[in-house]
Amino acid sequence: MILVYNPSCEMAVRNDKVNYMPPALIARFEEDLAGLMMFLGDGGRDSVVATRPDDELLEMWFGDGAVPRFVSPAEGRAAVLCGEPLVPWGQSRAVLHKYGLVEEARAWSNRELLSRRTSVAVEETLRSLSVGAPGLGFDAEPRVVSSRDELSEVLRREGGGVVLKSLWSSSGRGVMIGRDGDDASLTQWGERAIASDGAVVVERKLAREEEMTFLFRREDAGEVVYVGQNRYCSAENGRFGKEIVTPSEAISGETLSEAVGLLCEALRKVLTASGYVGPIGVDAMTYRREGRLLLRPSTEVNMRHTMGNVGVAVRRRMAEGVSAWWQIGQFGSEGEWRSFCAEAESQAPLERDGSGKMTRGFFRLTGLTERQRFAAYGWVGNAYE
Repeated sequence: MILVYNPSCEMAVRNDKVNYMPPALIARFEEDLAGLMMFLGDGGRDSVVATRPDDELLEMWFGDGAVPRFVSPAEGRAAVLCGEPLVPWGQSRAVLHKYGLVEEARAWSNRELLSRRTSVAVEETLRSLSVGAPGLGFDAEPRVVSSRDELSEVLRREGGGVVLKSLWSSSGRGVMIGRDGDDASLTQWGERAIASDGAVVVERKLAREEEMTFLFRREDAGEVVYVGQNRYCSAENGRFGKEIVTPSEAISGETLSEAVGLLCEALRKVLTASGYVGPIGVDAMTYRREGRLLLRPSTEVNMRHTMGNVGVAVRRRMAEGVSAWWQIGQFGSEGEWRSFCAEAESQAPLERDGSGKMTRGFFRLTGLTERQRFAAYGWVGNAYE
């Protein structure tokens, strides 16, 4: 497989052109973090389109196994043209075209499927399937609004207690969280979304307590397979915050198991007529209704890899029961990332148990270079609160 990191995929899907190019800052983000795809492959059998990271990092994560190959975009394209499967972070017409799959790019037709219309359809299906499931809640009631009059009516009824979402997003972009007394901003934002995309998603705002992602994969035969679960904590603006390795203790195992089963069934139903094959990440959250903790099993359906997929792979290198978290940081001046790592490693050197599992200390998930602007790192055994 040729693994390609392209988190700008949703922007490319919205643009829907074969020659889409992300903004310069996003392109730099993709370049600096491209090595994260090494966590999604199968060791030495796969190739990652990225600069080969330093040996210390590879030893940290692959010391007991085969290291993936690291290739240039040109080498990746040549391999795809020779028959190697292309596995991007997320599908788009642009990534197919970039790696030489010209006819496939022209024929690609999943644009609407990869919009938030699918998220709304999955949640509606879940609600119909979950009658009698006491631990699940569906109070957000998302809906697709396609006219200014309908938007005005919803906002008049709900006031600032709503969340608006554009049809296409990327890492939390395209979300407007309402605040009481700020109806004008909501109206303006929603009308812009309708004008550009033809519709906007409106849902009731809930006070989230904990966030998680349920990870699935849709196979060639249409079967939806459960891959795992990962917790996370969004930043205040709704974008990527922290990935949390420690499993949830707030929701019972029975409720989580029930949610997974219902999500598999809902995804199968909604995707029946689609030709989509690949990863699916379903974001979820807990909230309270009259003091009772409930799980909203689907706040967002991401038809792509998510940081949760990386998180599941990272968790395998951690000792049982340890707390750990990791995040993506942005660095300014040349050498700042290297200095940051040196300081963190001196204060919290990485420790392992007898089986090589991480038990405490600082770790990084990206290479150590002078010009690194974006990087992924975290701590094991330290409180993440």
